[in-house]
Amino acid sequence: FLIKSINQRQQTIYNIAREIVRVQKEFLDKGITSLRPLTMNEVAQVVGIHETTVSRAIASKYMQTPRGTFE
Repeated sequence: FLIKSINQRQQTIYNIAREIVRVQKEFLDKGITSLRPLTMNEVAQVVGIHETTVSRAIASKYMQTPRGTFE
């Protein structure tokens, strides 16, 4: 059960990160002028989870990108 839970959490974080990168690809390639608004609700709908799950999953997490490290 513990291993399954850890794997599920890793997959959730991966899916959220993948969606953020997909939506913000132009920002990551071109810079701040290409930054698009993105809500937790939008991510949740695409990933297929509840908005509060997104909130808990990304709390105190950072993503290192070519444009810097972002919370």
